[in-house]
Amino acid sequence: MGSGFRRSHHRHEPRRLRAVVAGLVFAIAPVVAGAPGAGPAGAQSTSSGSVTGFGDAAPYGAPPGSQLNAPVVGMASTPDGKGYWLLGADGGVFTYGDAGFYGSEGGSGVATPFVGIARTSDGHGYWVAGDFGNVYPFGDATQLGGPGSLNAPVVGIAATPKGMGYWLVAADGGVFSFGSARFYGSMGSKALNAPVVGMASTPGGHGYWLTTTDKQLPPPTPVPSVLAQCNYPGAPPAVQPGTIVLACGDDNALLTHLTWSSWTSTTAAATGDYTYNTCNPYCARGRFVSTPASVHLGYPIETGAGREFAMISFTYADPSAPGGSFTETRVAPTSAG
Repeated sequence: MGSGFRRSHHRHEPRRLRAVVAGLVFAIAPVVAGAPGAGPAGAQSTSSGSVTGFGDAAPYGAPPGSQLNAPVVGMASTPDGKGYWLLGADGGVFTYGDAGFYGSEGGSGVATPFVGIARTSDGHGYWVAGDFGNVYPFGDATQLGGPGSLNAPVVGIAATPKGMGYWLVAADGGVFSFGSARFYGSMGSKALNAPVVGMASTPGGHGYWLTTTDKQLPPPTPVPSVLAQCNYPGAPPAVQPGTIVLACGDDNALLTHLTWSSWTSTTAAATGDYTYNTCNPYCARGRFVSTPASVHLGYPIETGAGREFAMISFTYADPSAPGGSFTETRVAPTSAG
């Protein structure tokens, strides 16, 4: 166990995850982040928390899956490459090697999924970023701001070499610069066939790379107003619906009893329940159970029914680990056209 390890207050058993959208990973043990500066190839982390080193990068440890409240979604190395931090989707920070622990958002109750971590130049602090663009500084990191509004969730953060600024990148390719970070361009004005899932800066800080996933989405449009009622033929699109069907065709997974705290031109947020069929011994004989959930919508697109949200992210209490939580992000059902 590395120094400064943040022990979870509740057990969360590892789960099989499903696909990549908006920087949250849905494959079995996918690689979610590299640690720049940790060697020629760098160490890499997976959503289950395991770390593998390549080249002269040494693995210094990883959290056991049973001690994770949420999947690992980000990684950053110390300046000398002799340690690293891992970030959980719940904001928890895990430290290994010579990485110091300076605080985390784990257990803070912040509902937004966290998506990335970047360190300061001396390694005595770090920033963690959430998908709504909220950035939290720890140690000698300072708060430099965040985007006022978003067309798509934030999926990554990168710091400048001197640690006096950072960039955020959103799933639609938009780049936001803060502090000493300069803006060199973005893909936000382009019609992307697949969402951006991460970014990295050049060593001099005079440029950056963006990378996309192969999960295709329609091109974004600026103002959403409705959500498709996916498997209700003839039903009109909904604004602030009380129920969202997740398993179109069989109704075996739904978000129910939704109460919306916001519904804007770019995002929407609600709380309610994640209701699903246990399908035990099989779906026709299964029973429905519900667990509290928080819901975020984003990535507006133009459809045959009007402007609709095309991305949905929800965090729910995991019934297999009381007190734990699990976040899923996926393409939302949308109307044809």
